Order: sequence, then C-alpha cells, then structure tokens
Amino acid sequence: MSTPKSQVSQTHNCTMHHHEKGLNCSCCNPIWQYLIPSDNDTPSEHFLNSHPLKAKPRIFRVDPNLQIRDGSILTLKDGIEDYVEAIGIGCENEDSGAKIKAVGSYEEVKKVMGTLFSSTSIEEQWVRDGNILMPGLIEPHLHIIPSAIFNLMIDLGPFNGQVLKQKYTQKVVVDSLEPKGFPFLDKNQKTENWWVMGKDLDPSLFTDENKAFNAKILEKAKCGNDYPIFIMNASMHLAYLNQTAINKLDKKVLGFNISADGILKESDQILPVIVAIMEKMPPTQKKYFASNFHKSIEHFFKTASSRGVTYMLDAAVLPAVPSSDTTGSETAGHPSLTNQPEYLKSIATEHCPVRISGALLAESLKDFRDKIEPYYCATGSGNENFNLPFIKVVSDGSNQGLTGYQFTPYQCDENYVEFAQLKEKKLNEQTNTGIFNYGYPLEFSRLVTEAIVNDWSLMIHANGTHAIERTIAAFEYAKEHASKYENTRNRIEHASLLSDKNLSDMQNLNLSPSFLIGHVGYWGEVFQNTILGQTRAEHLDRCHSAIHKHGMRISLHSDYSVSPIGPLRMMEQAIGRVMEADPNREILNVSERISRLEALKSVTIDAAWHCHAEQWVGSLEVGKCADLVLLAKNPLDEKASRVTGMRNICVLETWKGGVKRYSDKDSKAENSLEKDKNKETTLPA
Repeated sequence: MSTPKSQVSQTHNCTMHHHEKGLNCSCCNPIWQYLIPSDNDTPSEHFLNSHPLKAKPRIFRVDPNLQIRDGSILTLKDGIEDYVEAIGIGCENEDSGAKIKAVGSYEEVKKVMGTLFSSTSIEEQWVRDGNILMPGLIEPHLHIIPSAIFNLMIDLGPFNGQVLKQKYTQKVVVDSLEPKGFPFLDKNQKTENWWVMGKDLDPSLFTDENKAFNAKILEKAKCGNDYPIFIMNASMHLAYLNQTAINKLDKKVLGFNISADGILKESDQILPVIVAIMEKMPPTQKKYFASNFHKSIEHFFKTASSRGVTYMLDAAVLPAVPSSDTTGSETAGHPSLTNQPEYLKSIATEHCPVRISGALLAESLKDFRDKIEPYYCATGSGNENFNLPFIKVVSDGSNQGLTGYQFTPYQCDENYVEFAQLKEKKLNEQTNTGIFNYGYPLEFSRLVTEAIVNDWSLMIHANGTHAIERTIAAFEYAKEHASKYENTRNRIEHASLLSDKNLSDMQNLNLSPSFLIGHVGYWGEVFQNTILGQTRAEHLDRCHSAIHKHGMRISLHSDYSVSPIGPLRMMEQAIGRVMEADPNREILNVSERISRLEALKSVTIDAAWHCHAEQWVGSLEVGKCADLVLLAKNPLDEKASRVTGMRNICVLETWKGGVKRYSDKDSKAENSLEKDKNKETTLPA
C-alpha cells in the first residue's frame, strides 16, 4: 500500500512534461496530457458529485434443496470451485461500505446476520433461474484518465463493443469523420472552425489488404476540404493530418516540416502539433473537452460496471510534485487532472461504482528520484477504495505497433505488407526490431533496484523478446543487490512472447505475468500471418505453461483503451484462443488453452493477488468487501454456454460495497426511455 508523503498538486504546463524521448507505449505515452483544456475546472453534474448510496443488510440465498436448486453462489475461497447456500452482507456504520459478514448454509448466515442487524432491516434476495452470484470481476491493467480524454474524440477503432468490426477499412474510417461525430456533442452545438479529431485508428486490423493510411486517403472525407482533421493511431506512435490541417499549421512554430503524406511519427512530431492545435482550437471546442470530461469518466465507469467490474488498476498514474511556479486548480470540486494521484483518490469514494488502485509511472531513473522517491512511500494508508502499490516501468512499445523490442526484425513494413511480398525491397531493409525506452543495463537495472530498495513492487511493461530478456535481467540484478527483493510482489505486463527459458527465469524470480489476451483473440491472425510469423506467434500469451509448468498465478487484462473492457471476454479468449480476425476462426497454439476455472481466477482471486488487493476483493469471504456480480449463466458450466459466447453472458447486477451499482433491468428501461425521448424530439412540429 502507498500514500503520498505530502499533499501535492500541479497545474498543466507543457514545459514541465517535456521528455527527451517519448515512451513508446500507447497506454503510457504522455501525449494525452496536452489535450487537457486550460479551463478544465468547468463544473459538471455527474455521479461523482452525488451523495453515496447506503448499503442495507442483505442475504443472498439459493434453494437448500439440491433437487430443485436452479441458482448458485460461488465464493472462490482458496481458488477452488466452492459453492454455498447463502451469503450475508452489511455495514456496521454509515461511513463505510458493506462487508461480507457470513458465508455458508442459509441457517448459519441468517443466525449471524441476526446478531448484527435487526431482523426487520435484513432484506433477502434469491439467486434463481440458472443465475450465479460470484466475486466482482477485476481489471488489473487499464488506463482511466487518458482513456476518458481520448474518448471525447471520434472513435475510429476496430471494435463494436467487444467484437471486431466485420468490415473495417479505409472507407469505413473516412466515412466516420464528420464534425458532428464527437460522442458527447450536443446536437445543437455549432462546429464551425472545429478540428475533426479521431482516435484508436488501427490499420493493422483493416479487413482488406490495403492497410495504408495518409493525407491522400483523408481527402476522401466529406468534411476534408472544410475542416482540419487530426487522427491518433491506436499505437500512439503515429498520427495523421489532412491537407487542410497541414495548411493551418505554421512550420516555424512546429520546428519541422510536415511530410506531404501528413503522417506524424513519434512524440517529437506529434506533441508540437497537438500543442498548436490546442492553441488554434476555437473556444467552443475547448469548452466541449472541458465540460464533458466527467461525462466521459462516468461513461467509462458505467461500462466497466455493466461488464461486472468492481475493481480496477490504473497502470500508469503520473506522479505529481510540488512546484513553486505552479498552483493547484480543481476540476468540478476535485484536484487538478495534472495531479493524477490526488484526483483518482478524490473520486475513489464510496459513491464511485468501482474501486481504484494504481501504479506510479517512472519514465526514467531521474524521474523516480525526482518525482517519486521524495514524495511517495510504498507503505501507508492505502485502502480498499484507493491504493498505489506499484511503480510502473515501460521497457518497450507494442508488437502490433511494430515498436515492441525484438531480437529478430518484424516480418512486415510500416504499412503491414510482408517483406516477402515486396520484390523491390531488399533483404537488408528488413531491420526494424522496435525500440527500448531506457539506457541499458545501467539505467534500467538501477531503476528497478532503487524502486525495490525503497520497498516498491514493480510492474514492467515488456512485449518484445529482447525487452522481456532485459526485464528479467533487471530483476535478477535487483535480487542480487536489494535485500528487500523477497518482500516485493512483481509483475511483467503483457509478457507477450515468452520462451521456455523466460518462464523458468520468471519462476525463479517469483515474477508473475499479466497477459493482454486480446493479442491472441483480436490480433492473433495479423501477428501470425503478417507481423511476427507462425513460429513467434505460437509464443503469444502462454497462459497454460505459466500455470501448469511453472506454478504461476496469472491475470488477464484489457489495457483499455487498447482493447475493450470485459473480463468475461478475456476469459473466453484465454480458454478458446480463437483468432477472431481469421475467416476460419483458427486456434492459436491449442496447447496454451486454459480451463474455465483458471480463466475465472485470472480475473478474480488471482487478479486481486496481482493487485495486492486479495485482503479486500477477489473472493467471497468473511471480512472482504461486499463486491459481487450476478450473471445470467455460470461461466464454469460447460452446458450453460459455449466458450465462444462467454463474453455475451448477461451481467444482471453488479454490487460494490453492498450497493447495486448496475442492473441490466434498469439499464434496459433507461435505454428504452432514452429512445422514446429521441423519437419525441424528432417528431415534426
């Protein structure tokens, strides 16, 4: 657990965020900071300002008669398939959320609850109709504030909900670009002189063979002649401008000439353009970003809750430091967005539908020494609502973005065309092995060691084979030079391409892998056939080997917004390993499939352990938080649902702290009312 050593705040100042080299990872790249409007203290009405709901004593129960029982309660105590008749929850004071008070037979639970609460105050709820009550689901690696900011842009990503779009092409993307396409835009809002801004473009997943994207293609957008267009690639290593945008930007101010194709590469080019856009952006568009940020946060949490999530870990929280030339500002009664730890802590209260933990991002050894070591400590008053148990280090980029650090060059060029198909290309042009973000070995290994000396556990992002090797070596160095190593619990994030030796070394170092399983489900086909090749792709997300050959506890994560939030979807992809972009839905390395129970543990009890939160969440045990999810079907039941439909199991209810935070029934009613409202507004006068 961790807390700031002092209350810290800072306002947005571009010069303070300059990095000599940008982090080559979409989730941790500092680009999003430049999109925070200067007037981000615009108040808004949203659930974070509302009064917390009060939890009532409640008993959930199934029929004690096994012959007619048609519901179940799964505790996952000790990580096994443990079913009980009843569970009792309640809170003994109004200042705290409900905890689990009793688990067992209905009579036992009723007796315990009767000693704690008046019998007339206890409500009972039956679990029937094949439904299952189980621990709330956990997202052990995603990104809250950056995602909420980018979600204010036009979505150009490859996903419809949690599935890949059947048709995702240049034309589909271009046709989505129009000034009224911003997701939270009021229909009466005028958009003259606005910048049309899109996010999450991923040409690697285009469903046809033409995966190029540039200014010439953007000429086909209907608004292209009248509006400047700026699009962020999902990898965040590339951005795209149309000709109208190029014409608006002053080369003298930028400090470089924009290429004729309108493609911006890496932070050195993208950041100056974003700064220039924010300066040129009309006040009405700045107000759109400022006034809708909290709506975006609310939508983010509602989506998570609707998919059964009650606990999440933000995998790159920027540390804030005191500064004599900055003053804190507040956003809707909360600390400034540029003070992420305090901002997240301020919203992680009883009325927030999810619990929040995080990892402080160390972008360099100097960054750790200057921004983290003096102001934050690894032990403190973190609790079930908010906790900072990790230091986050990003060693390389993403494999689908061709920046994961490899021993062997990628098989394709920047347009995802295999070198074997490019007859005019010479063999010596196939040289891209990705990017490593730190000086090695001195800076990288020393950073890991100093963090551990200061009692921190680490989660290190490593995708490529070479990055994984260097990450393991850094932990080996730390184990040798830091006596506190055995007291830490460390993770390798994504751990995409693990060799047998990597797994053995990780086992010896007590390192745990957290897998971005969408690499198999969503990107498996393009990895296998275009980016990495068959042999390397077989090593993607080796869940089964980690569990069965090396005794590891694994977790699955979305890395949202890299892939959609959805623990049931992640379970499905780990169990089936189906390549969803493949026309024949082939399986990627069948030997790395895991069981339903193993997959469920990776998004509940083992994910809680990965987050240093097993004392609070992950299983239904006395003393833990009353965080529950009610599903329409049991994902462990082979008869209830085919693996390929697991992501579609209906989340009926999500409870956090003994309060119902999501109801499928209420959500459907709300959507129906919204549709009726929209119909009324479109009726002729």
